[in-house]
Amino acid sequence: MVEITEKFFARQMLAVNLKKCKALRLLPVKGKRTLKVSSDPMLWKGEQLPMVKSIDDFISYLGVKVSVTGKVIWSVDQLRLWLDRVMKAPLKPDQKIKGIKEVLIGRLTYQLRLSEARVCELRRVTRMVRKACKQILHMQLGAPNAWAHLPLRKCGLGLPDFELTIPLMRRAACEKMKSSPDPVVANISEKIPIYESGLTRGLDVRAAKRAIQDKYEQAYLSTQRGKLMNARWISAVKPYWLHGGTGVVKAGEYVSINKLVTRTIETRQFIHPGVTDFETLKCRRCGKAVETDLHVLNECPFTRLAQCRRHNFIADYLGKVLVDHGWEVWRERLVKKDLENFKPDLICRKGAEGAIIDVTVPYESNEAVLQSKERFKEANMQV
Repeated sequence: MVEITEKFFARQMLAVNLKKCKALRLLPVKGKRTLKVSSDPMLWKGEQLPMVKSIDDFISYLGVKVSVTGKVIWSVDQLRLWLDRVMKAPLKPDQKIKGIKEVLIGRLTYQLRLSEARVCELRRVTRMVRKACKQILHMQLGAPNAWAHLPLRKCGLGLPDFELTIPLMRRAACEKMKSSPDPVVANISEKIPIYESGLTRGLDVRAAKRAIQDKYEQAYLSTQRGKLMNARWISAVKPYWLHGGTGVVKAGEYVSINKLVTRTIETRQFIHPGVTDFETLKCRRCGKAVETDLHVLNECPFTRLAQCRRHNFIADYLGKVLVDHGWEVWRERLVKKDLENFKPDLICRKGAEGAIIDVTVPYESNEAVLQSKERFKEANMQV
């Protein structure tokens, strides 16, 4: 058997590592129609192979446990242990979400793709990961499930739906095996059963991924919270600046903004629908305006600091990119034009070309910034 395996891997330009292999020797039981596992040592090319001690033993390959019958050992209890370890770790909420997306989901996807997990098990895994992320962000469990599966550009968390993605990965792997020049690999691919959802059946991988995203976007926009989230409001809170460890916002602000995106924060306007009394609806933080989602996000001085950080981060990043491309950049320099003074975010020059750039964060309450931006387009300035 080892010789046959070695020849097979040799055709694939691979080699057999005997130290990571395990030998299984079955001997008949005298007087019975059963077999027993023998632990007697087995040699191959002068080296002793590790022996399988029992039928319940397993082989570990790249962190994945494989039984002696060739099936990947997988259980939901293992996922529950992983999630519990992440949730109890001394990390901030954004760090926990990043750990789940970059480490746990990658390892989980690799195991599920190789295992024989059924659709019901994949659906259960999706629910467990989604529930853990909601608890980390201190959200109500009744928050829209479709929001967690939306991509980042749609203000979602970007969590995969294993019920749809795992069968798609298995199908892509089988199609790749069918085009293999090895007839053994091509023959095996035809015998692997693929159970795929009707949403992605018959579509290529790129079209299937797009169909999955459209499904969750339509599902979220059909909810009451999704109907309130129009396209302009979505563009105002694009969360690219929240992810990737940029350190733009604190952990508490990260949780609050995600609640605002899903409209699960209990503002006074949400708690008292139909009430017009200002004393009942005034903001609990500043007390200067009615407590609405947009007030908390843009106008309240307690949350305004996060928007200023976002503005400065975008302006600094844009200036760094221009410097890398050979531009001379001045940050917030005073410019005089007739009787008016302007202080744009960036003044750039490269040879005979020049540009004045003012970064505007959506839903800025200062209308003078927007008006001065329009004047910059028409004013003939010299740098």
